[in-house]
Amino acid sequence: GYCNCVIAMFSSGPKKSAAALASAFLLLWMPSSSSLAASWEKVPAAAEIQWRGSLAPRSGPTAAADGAGTTWLFGGYAEPAGKPRAVVNDLMRYSLASGWELLHEPISLNIGDTERVPGPRLASACAIIGGELLLFGGWDPQTPGTGGIILDDMWALNLASQSWSRLDARMPCGPTSRHVCSNVGGTVVVHTFRCSHSVLVWDPTSRALVEQPTTGIAPSSRGLHVGVAADEKTLIIFGGAAKDGSMCSDAFALDTTTWTWRRLAADNDAPR
Repeated sequence: GYCNCVIAMFSSGPKKSAAALASAFLLLWMPSSSSLAASWEKVPAAAEIQWRGSLAPRSGPTAAADGAGTTWLFGGYAEPAGKPRAVVNDLMRYSLASGWELLHEPISLNIGDTERVPGPRLASACAIIGGELLLFGGWDPQTPGTGGIILDDMWALNLASQSWSRLDARMPCGPTSRHVCSNVGGTVVVHTFRCSHSVLVWDPTSRALVEQPTTGIAPSSRGLHVGVAADEKTLIIFGGAAKDGSMCSDAFALDTTTWTWRRLAADNDAPR
């Protein structure tokens, strides 16, 4: 089933303060019917919850909701007040009953750890299916000024045991970041800047992503866009940015029964 709520964390750019980031968690309630009515409700920010230690505000994590409406959030930039930001690999969970929980603290990886837990990253993508959170690629900035590395590894988190396993398969076509991923009616679909004539689909038998050819009017090459399941068979793609930095304002729908794209009419021409 589909979750009827979504957690959003907003950032208006690099000058936004850590305190502002920490208070920018919102909950969007969406009715399960076909109505378009929705309403926002502020929830306690992660940084306002007391744990064994303090948790810094962040930007650039990836998150997915399970069928019970629990949101699982991984990684991103941790941005403590008055200190340099750092990319992390911690795991958090949010539910209406328990609020925010820190499940895995950030760790520095030693030799061998890269086979046990995912390394620090942001701009990755994930989806939940079959009791697992699947994590695909991302970007590790590493030492400032180096440009870091784009990642091609794939991981599975067992939600019951909260244990990670590294998958043997890699991202098809090479390292990828700033992509999107969504569970569309039981089919996990990944869209990247390379997806001009195909998308990537999770194959549970081979436990790998495979290329699925598409037809119709597809989105132009882009990253930093959003992708969401509109129903049991439709993936919606909106916005993003091309490699040259130009922003997009268009939206597209992919029918996952025919694998055909169509462009949607937009009422707002402002790119984002």
